Amino acid sequence: MSTKNTAPVSPFMTLPELQMHYAGCSRSFIYNAVQTGELPAPTKLGGKILFERAAILRFDAERQARAEQATAARRDAMAVA
Repeated sequence: MSTKNTAPVSPFMTLPELQMHYAGCSRSFIYNAVQTGELPAPTKLGGKILFERAAILRFDAERQARAEQATAARRDAMAVA
């Protein structure tokens, strides 16, 4: 029997964690995405800039759903043509 030592997941993501979440994108890419509303804004907590994990995951799910809808619409348009 194997037991894993799993640490609790923080409700926040640091900038480096967010960069890894989005495949190593740059800091400026993330801040530009926040500025344009593409990513949820971070929260300052104890002098640190943190991104709410639930908001990021919710944003990812919504973005995925929009992409799937767009793909389905393109597929339907091609079937009619």
